[in-house]
Amino acid sequence: LRLRNVLARLDYPVGERGAYPVHRYWQLEGTNLVAIAEGEVPDAIVIVAHHDTVRDAPGADDNGAGVAALLELAASLGGRRFRRTVILAAPDFEEIGLIGSRYLVRWLRRHHPVKAAVVFDPIGYMNPAPGSQAVPGGIDRLYPGQVARLVERGRAGDTVVGLYRRRS
Repeated sequence: LRLRNVLARLDYPVGERGAYPVHRYWQLEGTNLVAIAEGEVPDAIVIVAHHDTVRDAPGADDNGAGVAALLELAASLGGRRFRRTVILAAPDFEEIGLIGSRYLVRWLRRHHPVKAAVVFDPIGYMNPAPGSQAVPGGIDRLYPGQVARLVERGRAGDTVVGLYRRRS
């Protein structure tokens, strides 16, 4: 991906409230990595783990562990044939607004009817200490009950979450 003059979120919080403001990136150069095992039919199962991380972070949990799982899955699936096409993808620029993922989805819509998608995004770390869990600003508007329960538990990272959206 070679992009110019892109408006996207910063990958680090700014200010007292920890907001992620919109920023103009004059130049973005990155790569979406995609591996395709053609099936008997074009219907696809897509497994995704983004390969970027936020500024000043080691990236082990978000999202090195997801990429490691994706690579391990690729190794275990190598040489096998499936009825449906299997697509393994590692998009870039996830942390600044899902940019690589948006390009991936556009490409998928043109080439494969996606029947299922599994996204590995942080899978390797949990810290149950109070105050260890932070969420992006504004997420409480989408998930008010979940954020309220997180606050009630002292913002401890003590939960495994699986989200499912049929329309996605």
